[in-house]
Amino acid sequence: MMIYVAHPYSDDPVGNMAKVENILKVMTILHPENTYISPLHTFSWQANIATWEQSMGNCLDLMQRCDGVYFSKGWQGSRGCRAELEVCKKIGMRYEVEE
Repeated sequence: MMIYVAHPYSDDPVGNMAKVENILKVMTILHPENTYISPLHTFSWQANIATWEQSMGNCLDLMQRCDGVYFSKGWQGSRGCRAELEVCKKIGMRYEVEE
């Protein structure tokens, strides 16, 4: 399965990228049968050239091509993660939330 990993970004871009990398490593070790996708790593280059809405649109497009979404710890404080969860619920996409 291809799993999209939702994680906060804009409050601490460098620190959040490192956190996601650790999550991806652990998840890959625990579940090597899955492919994990990090929208932070895919789209962070857009930070200074695209609007939030444009970047979020790209993230949502990528997310909907995956088999499921994993919301990592701290997702509740992220506007983007909350938008991603709304879409998951709306379209009936599988997701898991870390509290």
